[in-house]
Amino acid sequence: MSKNIKIILTGGGTAGHIWPTLAVQKAIEKKHKTEFLYIGSKNGLEAKIVPEQSIFYKSISVGKLRRYFSWNNFIDPFRAMQGFFQASKIIKRFKPDIIFAKGGYVTAPVVLAAWIQSVPIILHESDSVMGMANKFLSKYATKIAVTFPLQYYPKTIRNKAVYTGLPIRKEFLQDARCKIQDTNRRKTVLITGGSQGAGAINHLIFSILPKLTEKYKVIHLTGEADFQRSQKLKNQLSKLQQTNYQNHSFVTKEMVGFLKSADLVVSRSGGAVFELAAMKKPAILIPLPSAASDHQNKNAEIFAQNHASLVLKESELTPNKLLANINDLITKPVLLKRFSDNIYKMSMPNAADKIAELILRQVK
Repeated sequence: MSKNIKIILTGGGTAGHIWPTLAVQKAIEKKHKTEFLYIGSKNGLEAKIVPEQSIFYKSISVGKLRRYFSWNNFIDPFRAMQGFFQASKIIKRFKPDIIFAKGGYVTAPVVLAAWIQSVPIILHESDSVMGMANKFLSKYATKIAVTFPLQYYPKTIRNKAVYTGLPIRKEFLQDARCKIQDTNRRKTVLITGGSQGAGAINHLIFSILPKLTEKYKVIHLTGEADFQRSQKLKNQLSKLQQTNYQNHSFVTKEMVGFLKSADLVVSRSGGAVFELAAMKKPAILIPLPSAASDHQNKNAEIFAQNHASLVLKESELTPNKLLANINDLITKPVLLKRFSDNIYKMSMPNAADKIAELILRQVK
């Protein structure tokens, strides 16, 4: 393939859709001269992150399907329809050779518009259970790249499915192996709920914050909603405890350094667990019980079955129970190492390259 190619990337709403897409973009760029265009929403996180990467960005109207009553449920179908016509116009003008769609509500109008114009489509699924958008769009896809081994997915998509793993940023791969830690230093616990934070985990942590910061260095990624509360609680701590507590609403570049320094991570079990896996980080996973199709519980079950993490159910957790589990794990280096070794086995360090090759093979 000697000609220059054009690829449309789409996906958004959360960092878990955006960063893997950008990892694939970087991998393709190394293999072939390519012109990229990213289609996202106007106000989503992708509208901030993608242009910073010097990638041409176009926004479209996006509708969201909610599982609860909202007046927006009556308006959003019209937004999605508008997004479809906007995507159709963009595709017609850009004339892409292929579409790579990572997930999120923005992908549906883009994929449908591409299918109607006979543009090949590669989907990627982050979880062991297909998201609502990807499940609907799978019938229009040329190939579906999946994060977990094929046996976890329905037989109806296996003729299209390719096991690639989840692409992650190269920064995580460069520091994939843990460095030997000083056994005399204060241990570090990283708490993260993803790019939007996790309210339930935050509230558990807030209740035990004085006890945690007496013993450990705590890095807490709260999300925007709980950041102000974390700051108020920080101001109530002693000077030593304040020194031991780093709170942030959201980070991007700093995440690699935070993971590198962590002895233990407390996290949800969405796609970000594969960043932990790439860096061999032992973790306590607390699945989001309201996640679509219960995918976080099912992701966590796979990690638990492979002895790769400790999984705790949110409904059964109390602040003291979480504290007890953190204390218990940190005092068991053999168990921490077992989790570290096993979670690393779950990673696919070459996932971005695998997907890049899959995409390029489909371009005629």
